Amino acid sequence: MAALTVAVALSTVEDPVSACPCRGSSGPGGALTSQLDTFGASFTQSVLFVHGGWSPFGEYADLGSGAMQTQLDYALALAWRAVDTVELGADVAYGRQSTSAVGFSSERTSFGDTSLRARWEAFDEPMPWRGEPWPSVAGVFTVRTPTGSVDPPRQPDEGRVQSGTTGTIGASASSQGLGSWEMGLAVDLSRRITAWWRVNAVGEVAFRLPDDSIGLERRLPPRAFTQASLVHSPSTTMTLGLSTDLGWEADVRFDGQKRSGTTQRLWNVGAFWTLRSEKTGVRTGILIRHAPPVDEISVNAARATSVGVSLGWSG
Repeated sequence: MAALTVAVALSTVEDPVSACPCRGSSGPGGALTSQLDTFGASFTQSVLFVHGGWSPFGEYADLGSGAMQTQLDYALALAWRAVDTVELGADVAYGRQSTSAVGFSSERTSFGDTSLRARWEAFDEPMPWRGEPWPSVAGVFTVRTPTGSVDPPRQPDEGRVQSGTTGTIGASASSQGLGSWEMGLAVDLSRRITAWWRVNAVGEVAFRLPDDSIGLERRLPPRAFTQASLVHSPSTTMTLGLSTDLGWEADVRFDGQKRSGTTQRLWNVGAFWTLRSEKTGVRTGILIRHAPPVDEISVNAARATSVGVSLGWSG
């Protein structure tokens, strides 16, 4: 009976996972507010270190001797709970990319694209005493507007790693601009398996409109992203979790012709921690993501490790 009481109590308070302050770095599914809040905000700083990359054939190679690539991103997310089950929000990012090799170095700073989103929490998880296996279900519709600057296409050379067609696969708030309008639809599923453990799954598909932002008629490919997480909540204010995600993009088209070898696939594993103050609504978080150096799973993508720290609020 005591265990049932604890489970019921936890099911009626704000779930720390649904308000993860690392949303910009961890995928498209999360909310910044609960159904008890009206407004929410999150600021995330993340740094990414590139270790190497995969060829279009899935063969991995480290960066060349003396080469280094890093990226520092700042992401701001704002949200408004229009009604109990609908959250409206916007994301924007700013970053600095640095590349260096023997006899070569470059640095670039830029604003990223602006993303507008609407999250509808369609079904709540059943109460524990009902014994039903269904998860909570939320849908997220996102429109990414091409407000960020775009790099021209580049050829592989020594000291650099090709990063696929866009370099933004798996990131919902990146300082790299697409140069194209993108519409995405995600489904977020969550289910408590015990009083202290929860599983989450997110799937997203997105399509891009044709553009000429690089001086050529271009059609960026559709993409897909999926993520699964195992979450432990030792208290109502702390969350620990592990995640794995896989992103994919098809071949890009230039002047109506498919460019072979531009398909991109990237696998990451991650860990996160969040802490929330019940009195102030302030949340802090840490997120680590890492691409394991495994051949053939990832294709035409940069292998990197990223560390993000976040500060969020809702109320």
